[in-house]
Amino acid sequence: MRHIKNMRKIISLCVIYCTVFLCLATSIVYADSVIILDPGHTKIRYGTKSCSGGHEFQYNNEMTDFIEEYLKSNNIQVLKTRSVNQEISLKGRTENSSGKALFISIHHDSAQEKYISYENGNPCSNYASGYSIFVSRKNPFFEDSLQYAKILGRNLRRLGLTPTLHHAEKIHGENRELIDKELGIYRFDDLFVLRTAKCPAVLFESGVIINPYDDQLVKTHEYKNKVAESMLEMVKTAIVKKNDNK
Repeated sequence: MRHIKNMRKIISLCVIYCTVFLCLATSIVYADSVIILDPGHTKIRYGTKSCSGGHEFQYNNEMTDFIEEYLKSNNIQVLKTRSVNQEISLKGRTENSSGKALFISIHHDSAQEKYISYENGNPCSNYASGYSIFVSRKNPFFEDSLQYAKILGRNLRRLGLTPTLHHAEKIHGENRELIDKELGIYRFDDLFVLRTAKCPAVLFESGVIINPYDDQLVKTHEYKNKVAESMLEMVKTAIVKKNDNK
């Protein structure tokens, strides 16, 4: 009996040591590469307005902050392109992207003017709803960017989120190539931050905030958590690939 008890203690210690070792190893691997989070727009150039009157840059800040904390809680090293009220040029957003594992730009969406009506001076429309993901063929790491976009899209769909397809409509201001209809991935070659990033890059539109439903949905903890959870596998895949290529 004493022999069995001793064996159990040894096994338990081995399990504990292995768990600690794996956690430390994982932390080292993830800490070795940096993810850039880019909250779109600024206080002055605030992007679109929501149906409830909020400015897009505020939505972008809140979503980015949530994702940042989620990733950091999973031992991911994160660098943001700007602070809350900092003004920054488009060029400034990507100037430190060289050598990073992944650049993720966070935005919230709108629609073309012909679909919009105004309530209390705020743009509102039920025309479009859902998320969208953009990549650029002019990014030097397009294939990697597309791979990561697909991981993100699959996870968003798995968690019940639905893409909007309105950017593929053949009208002025839209007409984007829909690379993957099921996952909501578009090609937009000339998006500045995507084509100038010196690492793989994706732009994520979290929801269509001129839509009253999306406007409220994207503010919820549950939705933000689903977005952050969906990004985690994409980020880990990018870090592992970056480290393997060293």
